[in-house]
Amino acid sequence: MKFLILSLLLFSYQAQALSLKQFITSFQKNSPKLLQLKAEVDNAQQDYELAWSPLYPQVSLNAGYLDTKSPAASLAFPVPGLTELEQKTYRASLNVDQVLYAGGKIFNNIKLQKSRAAISSLNYQAQTQFLTKNALLSVIRWKFMQESISVLNESLKLQKRFLGLVNKRVRSGLAKNFEYDQAVSEK
Repeated sequence: MKFLILSLLLFSYQAQALSLKQFITSFQKNSPKLLQLKAEVDNAQQDYELAWSPLYPQVSLNAGYLDTKSPAASLAFPVPGLTELEQKTYRASLNVDQVLYAGGKIFNNIKLQKSRAAISSLNYQAQTQFLTKNALLSVIRWKFMQESISVLNESLKLQKRFLGLVNKRVRSGLAKNFEYDQAVSEK
């Protein structure tokens, strides 16, 4: 409710500066609920895209290098003139894994994530429509109040004019004082 009142005040302050579309857009931009739902839509869409990942091959590449030096005395038989034994080891592996059958779990998860993404999108659209409706109602109420005030001001001007005319009639002798009092009490 505070948000609605603040928006009305903002709109009343900048009524001439904002078009209706701009007002609705700012009304929606300032809604924390709509921002939260937009984030949920984005997350649900990412979960849906991620649900497809088990169907793609999983590739991993591992590589290693080992350089060791050990004293030659550690050999079972000593070699004359050899004091150190140097050993270099290189190792690399490439793994490719592919899911061949997962018992329908993958496709069920994909359908589930697609449904969640659709529900999140519908919630976002519903909140957007709700905020648009509230913004339009705010504008209509504001315009109604504005027009009511102008009608009341016009009515007050007419009443003052009428009382002035009755007062002139009383002063000129065309009417009695009680007619003026009666006109004042009626208005």
